[in-house]
Amino acid sequence: MACENNKSLLRGYFDGELDLVRNLEFEEHLKTCPDCAQELGDQQALRDSLQAVLEWLAVAAAILIAVFLGAKVLPNIGGQKQNLVAEEIVASHIRSMQPGHLYDVESTDQHTVKPWFDGKLDFAPPVVDLKEQGFPLVGGRLDYVDHRNVAALVYQRRKHFINVFVWPEESSAAKLPEVQTIQGYNLVYWSHNGMNFCAASDLNIAEIRQFAGLLEQ
Repeated sequence: MACENNKSLLRGYFDGELDLVRNLEFEEHLKTCPDCAQELGDQQALRDSLQAVLEWLAVAAAILIAVFLGAKVLPNIGGQKQNLVAEEIVASHIRSMQPGHLYDVESTDQHTVKPWFDGKLDFAPPVVDLKEQGFPLVGGRLDYVDHRNVAALVYQRRKHFINVFVWPEESSAAKLPEVQTIQGYNLVYWSHNGMNFCAASDLNIAEIRQFAGLLEQ
């Protein structure tokens, strides 16, 4: 226990509030008073312990904040990538509606369209004709989506064209929402037998869903 006459001086010394003269006087007192020296040592040890705890808590809080922000940001990044891919598909669909851009091979025969892709892609897109179901095949072309070459199969429903973009499933690739509308164009996305499919058209959602179901079968 610090001596009674020096308790206030000890607190001032510990907090750095003494002037130079009193500071020197108290340091001389510490040399001859083991009680005050012990009390000062105890207070310094307590302060150091509290500071260490606070530093640890600050590090733990920083880690928790980083984990929390990471959990928030990573899904956001995935969502942004999905939007970019969907916007790419819509842009490709709009571009294909310009004269001379709809297909590289024009044919209603799946046995003509399917072989045309041989050697042009690193996969073989499934090609079927749905003329009997009201969605005739009219051609195909090469396109580019999400940093890779894809197949674009072109179908028709009355005066509406449907572009079906086909590419292999990849673990790192963005998974699009099943149904999406961008700039007035409807997209229906699905996966089947290791392939991603995205149908894009200004056709109504109900008929695009019907078409997607037929194509998946």
